[in-house]
Amino acid sequence: MTEHRNKLLAAGALLAGGLLLFDRLVYSNLSENWREQSAHMSELREQLARGNSLLDRKDTLHEKWETVSQNTLPNDAARAEDTALLATARWVQNSGVTVTSLTPRWREHDEDFSTLDCRATLSGNLGSLTRFLNELENDPLAVRLESAVLATRNESGSMLTLDVLFSVLRLSGGENPASRRR
Repeated sequence: MTEHRNKLLAAGALLAGGLLLFDRLVYSNLSENWREQSAHMSELREQLARGNSLLDRKDTLHEKWETVSQNTLPNDAARAEDTALLATARWVQNSGVTVTSLTPRWREHDEDFSTLDCRATLSGNLGSLTRFLNELENDPLAVRLESAVLATRNESGSMLTLDVLFSVLRLSGGENPASRRR
């Protein structure tokens, strides 16, 4: 009986040792690899979904890019500044705001494009300042409003000051026919 019991205990110990060894050497590595592969597959699914979304919007994105690229500033810095300042003057005239200051500054991003960053301080009532922002946003020129800070100049809040920073795009390379028309 004791011999049979010793054989059972030895078999149980070998089985437990084998299971522990299996867990440490095989199962742990397999489960780790399984988790890594699952995470990688999840990442690939997200990339595929983003790619499919871009493909679905391909025509719209091409149209937007075509519009933007045709309405950038000319490559010549003087003509580019003139184009941006004329557009700003048009927005000011159409909105009825008063320009307190306007400071343009070139910023090189990389070899493909640069922007003319314009910081302006404007004054007027809420309606005229809103019209200015609307003119800026709806202009065909490739312009982007970077920041806007509104402050009141009197107790009643009828006279306001708007500090804006907007950027106008200039692509490197060939001259844009649309920018020569300005």
